[in-house]
Amino acid sequence: MTELKDQVEAEMTRYRALQDEVQVLATQRQKYAQQSNENEMDVNEAKSNVNKRLEFITNELDKVNTKIEAKEKEAVGIRTNISNMQMEMQKRAVEAAKGAVAAH
Repeated sequence: MTELKDQVEAEMTRYRALQDEVQVLATQRQKYAQQSNENEMDVNEAKSNVNKRLEFITNELDKVNTKIEAKEKEAVGIRTNISNMQMEMQKRAVEAAKGAVAAH
């Protein structure tokens, strides 16, 4: 009977040790599951931040492109005015030269 009692106590000791190990492992599992969830949230937050940043950059590029187009149109208008004024100056110079030749 004592031998059986000793065996039961030995098995109870092993059982408690296993329960302690399972508890430690369960705590580790909970910690890793929590870290996994936090990292998934961090990934989603990071993706959201990157998407917002890309949207901002795209909007800024659009604004700059619009300004460039407006300045290029303005430059074309100024070039046209310069060309017209130069043609007018040449026309007046030709007329002045004809007037000077006719006066002689």
